[in-house]
Amino acid sequence: MQITPNIVDIPHLKDLLVRKYLETNFINKKNFASPGFLELFRNPQRILRLTLIAVFYLAIFILLDLVTKQFSELPGIVAWYPPAGLTYALLLVFGVAFTPAVTIALLVDSIFIYHMPQSPFLLVLWAIIISLIYGAAALFLRKRIHLDWQLKKLRDVVWFVFTTVLVSALLAILSVLSSALSGGIPLSEIILQIFHWWIGETVGVLTVTPFLLIFIMPGLKRFVQGERIKFPLRMSFPRVTLSAIGQAVSIVFMLYWVFIAQAPAEFRPLFLIALPLIWIALQRGFKGVAAAILALNSGIVLVMVLFRFDLSRLEELQLT
Repeated sequence: MQITPNIVDIPHLKDLLVRKYLETNFINKKNFASPGFLELFRNPQRILRLTLIAVFYLAIFILLDLVTKQFSELPGIVAWYPPAGLTYALLLVFGVAFTPAVTIALLVDSIFIYHMPQSPFLLVLWAIIISLIYGAAALFLRKRIHLDWQLKKLRDVVWFVFTTVLVSALLAILSVLSSALSGGIPLSEIILQIFHWWIGETVGVLTVTPFLLIFIMPGLKRFVQGERIKFPLRMSFPRVTLSAIGQAVSIVFMLYWVFIAQAPAEFRPLFLIALPLIWIALQRGFKGVAAAILALNSGIVLVMVLFRFDLSRLEELQLT
């Protein structure tokens, strides 16, 4: 007598039936029957983790926006804009599927933080356009250039910097021209404000994104993939060396000397703040200098706020 097998017990047959059903019932077979979609279909926990990443991104984006708003010279134009660096890191690691989250973040930014005077339709359209430009840049680096998002090679760093400079320039032109057409910026200041936007956006990306890609995103990537994160019972910290102490002290000292010390201006040139970075780069490589650049740039901004320096100098300093 022949016994009919239980089809549920046959290995992989259930997945095969799911794939066949999707191929039969969805019009866009390439997208919906892809391995990535099937992985999400079979693993709702992965969807939850990706949703948490999107919510976390929105919260940090808004927090950074509130901090950097005080560096605003005209509505929507800031001298230092780290939220752009956060956006680049998100899209480079997790892909253009997160573009809607960027659109929502930009919309919240325009309406509730900067209170832009344009109509809701124009603000939504603007948020979509900017997020698509960010997404296109990330897609180009991921698919066309095959960028290693951890920036382990000089080639990856060069492409990342080159793309950032070009995309920031495009965003600066579009933003300032649209504001000028709506009467938000005097026509005589268009070129100057384009330059300000470009500097703020570029520096925000180049200081924040490398740090996130190297130190933060690998852990988030493992979290999304469902890998267990183990916390040792006894935390181990790298041994503090004299060179590490000297490098930290040199950053603090240069900030003090350039901005606070009572000395003639000719003895406090801005390029002095680059000396600790050169030391760190020579000894610790790109990974060390990525952290040092973020620390130094954040220190500069903090000093300028605490001691009430003229924020118009920030563009000059960022360019240096």
